Amino acid sequence: MRHRAEQILETVDWGVEVEGLAPKIAEEVGLPTEAVLASVVPFLRGEISSAEASRRMLSGISKPSVFVDMYFERWGPMGTLPNWINAASTMVSRYLSAVRDNVGPLRSAKDRKQATLLVSRLKPAFRAISFELARLSAAEFELSDEIIDSIAADVDAALPLPSAEIAAAALEAYTLQIVGVTTGGSTIEGSIGGDVLHAFYLPYVDLWRGDRRFSAMLQRALPQYRDRICGSLAELPRAIEAKLVSSPAK
Repeated sequence: MRHRAEQILETVDWGVEVEGLAPKIAEEVGLPTEAVLASVVPFLRGEISSAEASRRMLSGISKPSVFVDMYFERWGPMGTLPNWINAASTMVSRYLSAVRDNVGPLRSAKDRKQATLLVSRLKPAFRAISFELARLSAAEFELSDEIIDSIAADVDAALPLPSAEIAAAALEAYTLQIVGVTTGGSTIEGSIGGDVLHAFYLPYVDLWRGDRRFSAMLQRALPQYRDRICGSLAELPRAIEAKLVSSPAK
């Protein structure tokens, strides 16, 4: 019976099936039906890549009313964004505080050079933080610790992940700031975990905005995303206009 069921499933056109189920799926997860039709259906048909499907899905989620409903008001794991951010920031802040305490004061160029080398060796640990952040939202995506652990333990699997790359680069640059290598020593902001989570959107958006300090740091740490990062609200209208002018008409 199992073999027969597998044979039947192999003949199913999931693109067609999901298209029919799109309104129900959209109602269940709180997304516009159009977002499901524009992302999941063409992906299942092999017409677009997973990255493009993610971009289209995030476009549907990013509408303000949908975003607030999904991440602040819905019952269950999705409606707990403030708790995600608080837990993420607490976890990241504790780790960075421990690193800073171990580095100690930098009194000379030699101290700064040694601190830079030490921080560079922490990249695997910074990368691992992205997987700890994944655990905070694992329930939303029906992931288990076993799945996350298996990917985290496989360097070849972990290195290509955009979130792991972003966490490693961003946290290395941030640590150099707080220990006094690239600045005179900066505070650890209470929002740092949320800022890192927010940065995970970088590969999937046209424009990304954060506060001035974090945005400037990301532009240096992740130059491949420099053109889509805005450091102030005032820059955003000009950036949007420039993006519209440079984009082909649809």
